Amino acid sequence: MIKMEILSIIPARGGSKGLKNKNIRLLSNKPVLQYSVESSLNSKYVTKTVVSTDDQKISSIAKKLNCQVIMRPKKLATN
Repeated sequence: MIKMEILSIIPARGGSKGLKNKNIRLLSNKPVLQYSVESSLNSKYVTKTVVSTDDQKISSIAKKLNCQVIMRPKKLATN
């Protein structure tokens, strides 16, 4: 039997035009990013969760949530 591996990639850009720092803003006492990360980590289907970001604050939050982080260059994090 083949075991499927499913990767969840959560893109979380630091810059935002509409709402500054929206990924780290609190919503019901949690950063908005935390809702996506927790959903992915708690999924019975997802085997690995990664946050891709260009922002150190977002990276810190993701790491505190036990999520792997891939830092990407600013030139790959534009609108």
